[in-house]
Amino acid sequence: MLLYRSFQLWHNYRYIQQLPQHNYQGYHLRVAPNSNTCYAYYRNIVIGDKLVPQLPMLTPILRHEATHVTQKHSFDLWLWAFVQSLQWFNPFLFAYKRQIQLNHEHLADAAALTATNNRVAYLQLLLQFSQQQQNWVGLRSGFAFATLQKRFLMIHQPSLSGFNKAFRLSMLAVGMVLVTGFTVRKTTNYYTPQEPIVVVKPPTRGDSTAASKKQQLAPLLDTTPLLRQHFELIAQAKKIVLYKGDTLH
Repeated sequence: MLLYRSFQLWHNYRYIQQLPQHNYQGYHLRVAPNSNTCYAYYRNIVIGDKLVPQLPMLTPILRHEATHVTQKHSFDLWLWAFVQSLQWFNPFLFAYKRQIQLNHEHLADAAALTATNNRVAYLQLLLQFSQQQQNWVGLRSGFAFATLQKRFLMIHQPSLSGFNKAFRLSMLAVGMVLVTGFTVRKTTNYYTPQEPIVVVKPPTRGDSTAASKKQQLAPLLDTTPLLRQHFELIAQAKKIVLYKGDTLH
């Protein structure tokens, strides 16, 4: 597929370079024999020899094709051809190509309308050229009937003023901030102290500290049963406090 696309590009380039040149009002044209087509390819504007006598009436069309050349729209189509050669199995690439071509035509139409004040006459020229295309090659910028209806709608659509564009962009930014603010949930991790584990270890042999304290506090323990019970617990065991996860040695 990649070799086929490369051969197709090389063949189109060689064909156009062999066509005779014709200069008209600063436009460098290539005249195709026995043809009534008009398209842009790389740095060339190709026009059929049957249209040469009508050049004074085709100034908007020439401006249209010159826009394709100056904005290098051919490189976009060549890049698409390269990607399509590598991902020939991807069906969405053809829809992407149509959108690229539609965007190219919209830019060229906007530039062509600056060369004429008669929008209706320009639309009639578009319709005429879309019906006269012969052997239209997908890797060059020309007039395709498939996109004509969308182009008519885009031409009739009023252009947005600078204030309207800024307002729409600001509303879009505000909307994104609101959506982000309501969808992001704040989470806080609070530290929960672990419950202590009480490990009771019997007193070692020879530990007489508890016994001596008991003898000193014997009068008080006899009068306070609760204190006596607590002291007995201390005397019999040694309290060691460990937390979960610690290792007891």
